[in-house]
Amino acid sequence: MSNVKQGLSTKLLARVLSVYFILTLLVTAGQVFAEYLNAKSHIEGELKTLKNTFSTSLTRAIWELNTPQAKSIAVGLMELPIVEGVQIRDENSKYIADLGRTSKLVDESITNGVVRNNAGGTFGYSFPLIFQFSGRTSLVGDVTLYSSSAVIFSRIEVGIFFLVGNAIVKTGFLVFLFMSAFRTMLTNPLNELTQQITDFNLNHPEASKLDLNIDEDNELKVLETSYNKLIDEMIVFQSKLAGTQNQLQQANLKLDKQNISLEQEVAKKTATLSRIMLDLEQQKDDLLMNQHELRQENENRQFIEDELRKRNTELATSMETIEIAKDQLVESEKMALLGKLVAGIAHDVNTPLGVSVTAASSLHDGVKKIKAAYNDKKLTGDTMTVFLTEAEQTTTLLVNSLNRASDLILSFKQVAVDQMSEVERDINVSE
Repeated sequence: MSNVKQGLSTKLLARVLSVYFILTLLVTAGQVFAEYLNAKSHIEGELKTLKNTFSTSLTRAIWELNTPQAKSIAVGLMELPIVEGVQIRDENSKYIADLGRTSKLVDESITNGVVRNNAGGTFGYSFPLIFQFSGRTSLVGDVTLYSSSAVIFSRIEVGIFFLVGNAIVKTGFLVFLFMSAFRTMLTNPLNELTQQITDFNLNHPEASKLDLNIDEDNELKVLETSYNKLIDEMIVFQSKLAGTQNQLQQANLKLDKQNISLEQEVAKKTATLSRIMLDLEQQKDDLLMNQHELRQENENRQFIEDELRKRNTELATSMETIEIAKDQLVESEKMALLGKLVAGIAHDVNTPLGVSVTAASSLHDGVKKIKAAYNDKKLTGDTMTVFLTEAEQTTTLLVNSLNRASDLILSFKQVAVDQMSEVERDINVSE
């Protein structure tokens, strides 16, 4: 029997435990995260409670411009376990105290209590300091108390160890339980089943029936019953097969006798068929001679047709050569006339285009001078007046020249269009 690298029960156990490990990991992580958020919420509440404890004395110290007392209060706040940083600012957002792990605040004053998460794992609670005097309130500054994730983890450290230990203990117990159950209910019966099937003897199928030590009515018990039933059917089939083999031997003897008589009959038919084949061979020779004569006559006719086809091809080639030469002469004449026409048009269009380029360059230089005077703050009204006058003249010249070029090109296009258009229109023959 060949041993498998990894049994079915091992694969099934590995998949079940993998799913359980993942679920346990996710649930434990969720519980740790919930503990973290709960501890963070408690610390934020304690920071807000510190506001009620220290805000009155700190507000009065800032109102009375008693900076040493305000700094002393900040140092006292730093002694608290949950506080890792303190920032105290006056009404102008200037720092009076900046102790411990802090982050840069916005320049505006803080008017409401707010909790902010900062980089580096810290978070802070900011609240304003409001002094009440004679029924009026004044904003004298703000305070930001900082705490961090390290404080949170220090509080939930024992809870995390308990959650992780609980998950490990439950997982270990479940692994032991699953392994014992799989070994008893699946691995051992499958090994016994495999061994008995391997010891199957085809000559003694009755002694090869399965006998598993299974008391429960499960799938393996059903498999044992079905396998034993299959062996019973195989025994019946073997007995029927033996009777069929005897009948087949008797049929083979009868078939041999019939084959002998059939061979004698075939020999007679073969002799008759040989005589017929000789007559057919003679007729075939006569037919081949007639075909040879016909093929010779067809070859003579084919030679004459090939000569006529060759003469026709040469004549067609000569006609094509004459047509090509004619087309080349006409095309050369057209290109010569087109060259003269294009040269004339190019000369007429080049003049207004040259004037346009000169005007555009002059306008570009004037814009650069005005821009330089503007950047150097030397632009005067006279300079701007001169520039506008020159720009107006230049743009007028530019527009007239471009319009002239456009009219020339339109006329050239009209000539080309008139050669193909069938639309009737009036023209001035004299012009």
